[in-house]
Amino acid sequence: MRQQWLLGILGVIGAVVIVVLLLPALPLNRGTLALLHRQPAQAVPLMQQALDRQPQDPFVIWQLGQTHAHAGNLEAAIATLRPLADDPTASPYALRLLIILLTQQGAADDALVLWQTHQQRIPRMPATTAAHLLQAILKQADAPDPTLTYPLLIDLFDLDTNDPNERLLHETLQALDFWDSSRGQQLQATLLWLTHSAPPLAAVTAPAPDPAALADLLELSPDAFSWGDELVPNGSFEQHDALTDFATHWQRWSLRWVAQYVGERTNTAMISGRTGEAWHGNAAMRIETVWHSPADGREVVRAGIISPRIALQPDTSYVLSFVYRTQSNGVSYFYFNQSGRDGFKLAPNAAWQRVSVVFSTGTAATSVQPMILLWNDGTIWVDAISLRLLTLPNGTLPLDRPLVQIGELQG
Repeated sequence: MRQQWLLGILGVIGAVVIVVLLLPALPLNRGTLALLHRQPAQAVPLMQQALDRQPQDPFVIWQLGQTHAHAGNLEAAIATLRPLADDPTASPYALRLLIILLTQQGAADDALVLWQTHQQRIPRMPATTAAHLLQAILKQADAPDPTLTYPLLIDLFDLDTNDPNERLLHETLQALDFWDSSRGQQLQATLLWLTHSAPPLAAVTAPAPDPAALADLLELSPDAFSWGDELVPNGSFEQHDALTDFATHWQRWSLRWVAQYVGERTNTAMISGRTGEAWHGNAAMRIETVWHSPADGREVVRAGIISPRIALQPDTSYVLSFVYRTQSNGVSYFYFNQSGRDGFKLAPNAAWQRVSVVFSTGTAATSVQPMILLWNDGTIWVDAISLRLLTLPNGTLPLDRPLVQIGELQG
């Protein structure tokens, strides 16, 4: 009996110890779950509760700062993360996030000091953040130390350390006059537009299709059809993810993302969604490639953007629209999916062009993943990508092939 009593007491004590140990983590766990369910506003107070219980824990500080960033509270995120700058136990990813946020808030000089202090520990930077840090270095010296610029250019162009282009880049940067050369000047111009941060507009939806253009495409009167709600998230590129330093919901894509600033061989691809060169709102997507082929023509650069996959209903008609303009002689394409099999070419044009596409799905459920791709030397700006369900008179569709119309617009 006495032995059972002792075991019972020990069991109660053990349960109390477990509860005491787990209790501080409960708000943290719940906050993490809220983030996983894309509910940062609900996660912030939970993470704050966790920090109140463990105020010196660098991991909890990092999680709260990251949650503020997800919620769009960049100033709160920076204030939360700043104490970690002098904490040797802080996660390198927490320091990386602080550097990213500082550059987005216009404090690139502070970010550069932090990066230089912890350079050996910090993982790779997003391309735009690397561009901000490079600009901060160039402001401080006409001929910057290659040991500083080299690792940031590796991040900027996302080069593998075993890539032969990485070695070429390293050799080229040793030249004292690199930044005054044509290649260096070209790179500085790229840094300028990569770091241009257009003020974001809240809850901007891409404009609805042009009724007149759609009526002409369908050979129907404008009152014979209607469309549903917007299906493309962030089609105007106004929303920006502080953690990835890129347009929310969108992804970069490139076949060759390399830099060769040697002789006549240059091969680069840069993509940014924060440029102020917009047709609608404040932001647009800009894709720029520079390509000088060697004699054998093997070097090709292709770069673009891909949306999330969007589910479509069977036996249904849809209208997809967007605007674009181009510069130089690059060849641009629109694809319905990343496979690159279903799509069409976008003719070069310096003026904004509106693209309208009407298509029908088959009997099986399917999906699309809009993709804009640029080949070779040139620049394309894309804005206001929209996809909506289209209601048409009975008997008009389904179509056996998409209807495509491209026309010039102003504004």
